[in-house]
Amino acid sequence: KSGYAVRKFKNVDVNGNPGSDSSGNHPDMDVPVIRLAEVYLNYAEAVARGGGGTTSTAVSLINELRSRAGAPAMSSSEFSKNAVMDERARELYWEGFRRPDLIRDNKFITGAYMWPFKGGAANGTSVSDHFKLFPIPEDILLVNPNIKQNPNY
Repeated sequence: KSGYAVRKFKNVDVNGNPGSDSSGNHPDMDVPVIRLAEVYLNYAEAVARGGGGTTSTAVSLINELRSRAGAPAMSSSEFSKNAVMDERARELYWEGFRRPDLIRDNKFITGAYMWPFKGGAANGTSVSDHFKLFPIPEDILLVNPNIKQNPNY
């Protein structure tokens, strides 16, 4: 009733026809475990971070995604680690990748990247290093006394 509704996946076939459940309660598709777009972006990030591959292939893969989305093509001169991370943010929106992407890129806790109310400040602020890890749920700690809570939780 409040906030933003995000409709990323729809229960339609490749031709846009609705799914077979007319009530709309049960989708015909499975939950995506890994999408081809993620594989393309993983390749591009590996290239951008010096892990091998070619810039031309990485740009071509990104442009396949951009073409599908109706976005302008990326040129080889625009290709960079930051451009790939921005592309990941757009393509993988609401799929649970942004936090680990920011941690991997050393932007989650530092002042290098801000968003409103990061660290509880209206304009954002850096946060403690311990936020790179989640706390271990109490029910897990109670079941196994050998597991120790992550520091500062």
